[in-house]
Amino acid sequence: MLNTPQLPRRIGPSVLLTILLASILASCNLPTGNSNLPVTANSPTNNPNNNSVVETVNALAQTVAPTSTATVSPTVTQTPTETMSSTDTLMPGTVTPNQLSVIADKSAANIRRGPGLAYNAIGGLVKGASTIIYGRNSDGTWIYVAIPGQPGKFGWVTSLPQYVTLSVNVMDLPLMTYDQPSPAFIQNCTEHTLLVTPGNITIADRNNSNHKVQLNPNIYFIFDENVKDTKDNIVQIRTVTLVEGQTVDIAKDGKGKGYTCP
Repeated sequence: MLNTPQLPRRIGPSVLLTILLASILASCNLPTGNSNLPVTANSPTNNPNNNSVVETVNALAQTVAPTSTATVSPTVTQTPTETMSSTDTLMPGTVTPNQLSVIADKSAANIRRGPGLAYNAIGGLVKGASTIIYGRNSDGTWIYVAIPGQPGKFGWVTSLPQYVTLSVNVMDLPLMTYDQPSPAFIQNCTEHTLLVTPGNITIADRNNSNHKVQLNPNIYFIFDENVKDTKDNIVQIRTVTLVEGQTVDIAKDGKGKGYTCP
């Protein structure tokens, strides 16, 4: 009896689908559930090409990402103002050789509104400072100069050699015109005698005709000669800054008693 050959069984669709998926997964080298498998050179984490791609992407991200920009506030420039202080000096080099100059090489000197002590002080020459000369008064005892630290301002300073040195014969300077000073006074309205310093000037009480005294503009210290402190010193009752055209009344004595000025 002849053996009839066995025909292969038909493979179902589900089996074929399973085989196809297994083939695809094997060709893609996808990891299986075994976490102890070694990492190969083809693994994404060790592939140098992949690292390069990641680094390039990160670099691009950093380049594209906006960075905070500091806002620069505008700087406000303050225009300095010129003021005369005890440390300001106008050095001799400021004066050009063809200009007539004066230097306060002996001591500091006030610059006044006019040629004399009866005028207000409006500036000064500190010791060693110099400035330009423009003229003189009639007898050459005062010279007309530029005020250091005050551009465009002028005043008068003594020409006496014990204070300053001039680069020119003072009488060769042009004669300048000027107005007269306005007198200034201190009036004693109390019944006590007053002493004024500097100058040690005595001002009689209000009952005397000379209770009002003309003085040059200056800072004065007023003392009551009829009242003394525990150290037998006469008592200071006031400090006065006297300027041209002013009359200062002293209306309270060293005991604090007040008076009405005549």
